[in-house]
Amino acid sequence: MSQSDIQKNRVMACQLARRTSDDFSETYGDSSLDSIAPFESDEIILGRRVGSGAFAGVYQIKDFNLRLRANESKKILGVSNGGSYTGEQMQKREAAAKSVQNGVKYVMKSLKDQLEDSEEKDLFLDSAQDIVNEAEMLAAFSHPYIIELHGIIATRHESFAEGPSAFFIILERLDCTLQDKIEEWKKQNSFNPSSSLKALRGSITASMVLDKKVEKSASSDNGSLDRRLRMAASLAGAMNYLHEKDVIFHDLKPENVGLDKRGNVKLFDFGLAKFMPQHGDSYKDVYEMSGAGTPRFSSPEVFFEKPYNLKADVYSFGVVLWEIMCLKKPFAKCKHRKEFEKALSQGNALAINRKWPRSIQDPIRRSLSGDHA
Repeated sequence: MSQSDIQKNRVMACQLARRTSDDFSETYGDSSLDSIAPFESDEIILGRRVGSGAFAGVYQIKDFNLRLRANESKKILGVSNGGSYTGEQMQKREAAAKSVQNGVKYVMKSLKDQLEDSEEKDLFLDSAQDIVNEAEMLAAFSHPYIIELHGIIATRHESFAEGPSAFFIILERLDCTLQDKIEEWKKQNSFNPSSSLKALRGSITASMVLDKKVEKSASSDNGSLDRRLRMAASLAGAMNYLHEKDVIFHDLKPENVGLDKRGNVKLFDFGLAKFMPQHGDSYKDVYEMSGAGTPRFSSPEVFFEKPYNLKADVYSFGVVLWEIMCLKKPFAKCKHRKEFEKALSQGNALAINRKWPRSIQDPIRRSLSGDHA
């Protein structure tokens, strides 16, 4: 790609990013980004990379080096009040900087510059829209089991003119993912069905209610069935919150579920999350939408690119709950699309252990059924 083409692509990324925010505001009613602390890239002191995906990297924030003070002003592109930080924004900037000194940990997420080198010329454009959509979602939504947005690049959409990695968001740092926990539980092999299930059979419903008063740290978690179901209940709460907002998450999987240092569940990576169409019933009617998601956790209708609705998330939750229960990778033998096609065409291909409590068997079976009801 020539330098001229790169510049044109960057200008288009700015335009599409702004359109993403406009579309969000039109659907949701407004944008909440003005309430998020704005930062410039040279005000952030980064540490090592702590996470990496196909399109974005996540970096530890060691400290903030704020240039602006409450009695100073500077024209900042992308800030809606004419260019200067508001009093609320200044307070949140200073609070974030102070909290780092007190031990609070943050990370910075940004796109990879290699996106411009991809043979898929729209990859950068699509990724720019996804990360802006994620910022809008996280700024607007607040839930104890959804990751919290703490900052954003001051120039917002215009930052893409400097390249993919110029746009960034600041998030709370998580301790690990649910996938990490599952791998840890496998090694511990601490679950004995004959004893644990018998003891929990009469109280499984209570186990699904998170006790907010007592939380063991993630590092000391022994992977008991009770603890696992508490995590599943927290995740269900986050998903229910999104569905009440008429939002489909699109990519629910253990890799997108984090745990903070206290072991609290935090749903993250909202790049593919979208509002459902504004007509009809989001649970009863079906809609033509993108086939976004991960094949191992995608519902058959999403995988086969058929019309679908919010119940596609219900299916994905059922697969995640299945993995939490048996500590096995779903569709483990499937690696290529044709193998997933065969498995999903067979209907309910995930075996449900009859020794599990009925209060767990039934939700998983219903989630994985054709109606996901």
